[in-house]
Amino acid sequence: MAEGMFIPDMVEEDEGGISAKHPNRFVLPLLVAPTHSDKPDTFNTVRHTLITIACKDVPDDHFEFDSSFVGAKARKAFIALHGTLKRHDFECPLGIWGHADPEGEVDYNQLLSERRAEAVYAILIRDLDTWERLYSSKRARTTRGGVELGDVWGDNAVRIILKELGFEYDEEKQEKLKHAIERYQKARKDAVTGVNDATLRKAIFMEYMQKLCVDANGTPYALSRNDFLGEGGKRGAFQGCSEFNPQLILAKAEADMYKKDKQFGRRLRHQANRDNRRVMIFFFEKGTRIDPDKWPCPRAEEGLEKCKSHLWSDEDARRNTQYDMRRRRFGKQVRNETDRMSRPEMTFGCRFYHGIAQRSPCERDLQMFAIQLLMDAPKEQRHDGPRQIPVPNMRFVAMLGQSTQSAVVRGRTSAQGMIGIPYLSPIGVITLKLDVAGVAVGSAAIPRTPEIVDIDVPNVPGGEQPGVSPIHADTDMWDDEEYFLTYTLRPDELYRIVKKPVASPLPDVPETTSLEPDADEPEVAPDERELGGRQRLYNLGYGSGLTEPWTLEQRRRYVRAFQRDHGIKPPPGQEGEFDDPTITELASEYGDLRPETK
Repeated sequence: MAEGMFIPDMVEEDEGGISAKHPNRFVLPLLVAPTHSDKPDTFNTVRHTLITIACKDVPDDHFEFDSSFVGAKARKAFIALHGTLKRHDFECPLGIWGHADPEGEVDYNQLLSERRAEAVYAILIRDLDTWERLYSSKRARTTRGGVELGDVWGDNAVRIILKELGFEYDEEKQEKLKHAIERYQKARKDAVTGVNDATLRKAIFMEYMQKLCVDANGTPYALSRNDFLGEGGKRGAFQGCSEFNPQLILAKAEADMYKKDKQFGRRLRHQANRDNRRVMIFFFEKGTRIDPDKWPCPRAEEGLEKCKSHLWSDEDARRNTQYDMRRRRFGKQVRNETDRMSRPEMTFGCRFYHGIAQRSPCERDLQMFAIQLLMDAPKEQRHDGPRQIPVPNMRFVAMLGQSTQSAVVRGRTSAQGMIGIPYLSPIGVITLKLDVAGVAVGSAAIPRTPEIVDIDVPNVPGGEQPGVSPIHADTDMWDDEEYFLTYTLRPDELYRIVKKPVASPLPDVPETTSLEPDADEPEVAPDERELGGRQRLYNLGYGSGLTEPWTLEQRRRYVRAFQRDHGIKPPPGQEGEFDDPTITELASEYGDLRPETK
């Protein structure tokens, strides 16, 4: 029987970043043995592994440039974070990691990455003193023309906060920051001073945090120090990883181009390294506790030596190896110009962080088959609404492969009718079983009760040992699973209809060339586009099936129905053909143009 594996949540990515549940990990039994009789006072110990079960990122553009000040865009990240907290009943301890790109000095990058993680942590627990310290401790990376450059919040942070609270000043009217402060103080019935001091900042910091850290209804929420690893102590709750764990390694050709471009190269390189600058929040298994004294991640004030002691022996090659015309991304399959076969890239330098972040959707190290279940909309909805609507909360079983030992994914579809299946290796066949009747009549899931049976145990006196162990390997089955409708999916036979969009950042390389790891696919051939179009039409509910090849007239009739339903008006004589607008709409509707489904 197959081993059960559940993935109830899909990866969610929008302007607020990525929030996702990690795939379940198989837990092996512990093999234990007594210590030697000559040493009765000794004992064996087992260390519990840190297990991450979910994640949420805070992207670089949620912070001010080269700063730990959290900008207004981060509101979307905190809304998404609340959804993940709610799904785990606010019972899983959190840990926050900040990351920088390889630009600049490594010591400053550690400082900035830690301060960004700490700024997010402070918002979640409403720690105003920490924000005042981050504001007041001007840790600049350099000074140019008398201006400190780096993580200096300054008046700009106060200006942004006041603007978000509705107190913006008009420079065209010769107004300055003090005028906005005065209006704020008058509105709050405070003493009107117009001065940016600690008293003012304490008030606006709290209002700003309350405005940013809200749920989907706009209601503020907060956590406590005990909700984090180390219970909010000096280590564990947040840390900075400097530049040691990059998601992306630029291609050598583009890095050289940025270096040569004295006018725009620095800005372009900064944009290209965006994915490396992020704050990552991990959810750990309920009940996880750490010993802060043994925690491997140091604080920035302690320096980098402890951090470096946990790097891979080949960390320099992991982080600095560049391919001439191909980027490297963590976990992505890359075939270099001299390699015969592609291989997953390991770009993280830290062993400890690698173990925590491996297979994390937020680090983009998990490819998934994304399946959406749709059903015909009620007739009264078709006049003004969609032809088909998602099927939410349907029980499903997906067997990944044809072996009796194949992995099984069980769960319920999301609100959008989505099923996420991890792509850990090529799969030729997915057997999908759906509780169609259960959706129709509203039946509930009935877990199977494991059976305790008699088994024969050799070399044991008496031979038979009654009630020793459950015999079922697949103990997560539903009792009515055999009545689910079965469908066979062939993910390896879905033909392309469009090539992934590409855009080369190099001026002397054609725009049809991309540096991304998986961008060396050929153009879509006409026959492939035709067959892929037919497959998608069928999967979207157009046509009677593909067991028998469609005639040309049948295909035209189905294409015309799709064009009519999506408002596509081809030129006269082109109705029912796979023209470019129809292919574009078909790809968008089916999901080919969405990054998370590639």
